[in-house]
Amino acid sequence: MKRARMNDPFGISSWKIIRRVPSTNTALKQSGVVVRFFDPNIEHASGDFIHDDALYLSSSTYVVLITKQRRKISPQLYSELLWAFPEEVRAMAAIALSRSLIHFSPLPDQFILPVGLSANLAIKANLEKIKNMLLQGLIHQQIIPTPTFRIREAESSDVETAMRVFEAIKPDDQLMIRGLYAFLKAGHLWGDSDSTFGEEACMNIQIAREASLEMIRRKLQGHGSRTVSFADAHDYIRSEFDHGSDVATFLEYQHDLWVASKHPNPKAGPVWAPPMMADDYYETRDVVKDLFRHILLG
Repeated sequence: MKRARMNDPFGISSWKIIRRVPSTNTALKQSGVVVRFFDPNIEHASGDFIHDDALYLSSSTYVVLITKQRRKISPQLYSELLWAFPEEVRAMAAIALSRSLIHFSPLPDQFILPVGLSANLAIKANLEKIKNMLLQGLIHQQIIPTPTFRIREAESSDVETAMRVFEAIKPDDQLMIRGLYAFLKAGHLWGDSDSTFGEEACMNIQIAREASLEMIRRKLQGHGSRTVSFADAHDYIRSEFDHGSDVATFLEYQHDLWVASKHPNPKAGPVWAPPMMADDYYETRDVVKDLFRHILLG
């Protein structure tokens, strides 16, 4: 979305409380309490999430995520296309895995607040100050003029589960964050618009599916010395999940579909478009959500 360029009517350029950090590779080393605003053109989840390390606030005038970010990202990582950072993935995933279907659409830039990372209650202690800044429009007016956000009540919302999921997600667990990143990105691409990015959403949910199975393999590997295969992971699902046999068979089918979709010339021969249906997204998303909940909560 093209963001409006304004003449700073609120004097933000001279306001020392915040500074803007573009989400590019140069931001990988930035640490601090970071504000991320969300796209008003997308419907967002209602309700707040308040934790010592993360804060999600939603209203008709702003939707914002504030996280403590300690940039200890793998030194070999180089990306100019990051959609969100690990601590943001942690917070968004905690909300997404504890509610009915919701999507997140963060805008690309971040703002750093001068709040020390050492204080456990840094975010909570500044909650009213942060809300006042948002209500005054001191930040978001620089990004989008007079936004009006569409807020949708979640059909189910479990604050206790969200807190448990949040605590279970480790921002430095590369595999876990990769899977949750793809899970959230799939929802962002699917959104509430037309099917323009439907194929890309399906591809991301397939990455999330594979990551969840890799995490099951990692769990099983920790219980023995032999190499654990994807077949072993599917057998685990058969034994541990309600209707596990059907779930495992579905995941095996999705793997075959994923292989056929991502290669332009699969074994069955080339086709001009990936053979996908909307249910491939919806059903895989629901199964992957259950897999992540199982992995994180036991």
